[in-house]
Amino acid sequence: PNLACKSLEHYPQSKAYQQCRAFQKYRNTQIDKSITFLRENTFKCSIDCFKKCYQSLVNIQKSIINFLGGLYSNTRKGFYRQYIRIKRSVTSIVGTTKENAKENFDASVQKVNDLIEEFKREKDKFFGSRNALKPDQQQELEALVRQLLVEYSADETGQADYALEANGGKVVDTRCTEYTDEPRQHVVKFLGIPIVHMSKQPDIMIKAGRMPGQCFPFKGDQGSVIIKLAVPVKPTEFVLEHLSKSISVVGHINSAPNNFTVY
Repeated sequence: PNLACKSLEHYPQSKAYQQCRAFQKYRNTQIDKSITFLRENTFKCSIDCFKKCYQSLVNIQKSIINFLGGLYSNTRKGFYRQYIRIKRSVTSIVGTTKENAKENFDASVQKVNDLIEEFKREKDKFFGSRNALKPDQQQELEALVRQLLVEYSADETGQADYALEANGGKVVDTRCTEYTDEPRQHVVKFLGIPIVHMSKQPDIMIKAGRMPGQCFPFKGDQGSVIIKLAVPVKPTEFVLEHLSKSISVVGHINSAPNNFTVY
């Protein structure tokens, strides 16, 4: 220590002072060497550790790239195989559909041609060559048939419907007929508030349509209704429409009116 030699500074020529100074120099030299050694080794170790860490990161990056590359390649191959399979299936389905459509179209055309030929044969058989219509008579007959078809398709009766609600008809009263469809059974609500009552009211009888459910249900086997016609007329005939038996899901129309009286 420096303090150990301080008491001998008054005797610089003494052997003890000289040995003390020599020890101090040796000690300082060793300390400097140790510090230098530690600095060099610490820097070297840091460089080595950094290189190892960097190399590890590079290896991890290569591994991730290789893994993702393999995954992408396998996924792409899988998608391509699925694409080829779907393309073949679609091609097969389209081809089959085209063939079936062509066959059905050809069969339909052939059936129509057969019907036309059969109609021609029946016409020739019925009229014969002697009773064949002249061109102007043929045109007049076709025009008459078209007119009758148009009138029939309007209401399937060929006559105006004066009781139809759309034309101005109105149900005035149902007398004592008791309903079976309660108004509260079919209600359209919005946020819990009733908006429209879907009950079958008597005026459904004079609305267009005769499909299942388009009727006025009432209790018992007899009912009555008063209808106001659209305009004053003198009725000469009456028609009551109901569901056709041919399209009834139960095979019968027992609920349709069997007899009705107008007065």
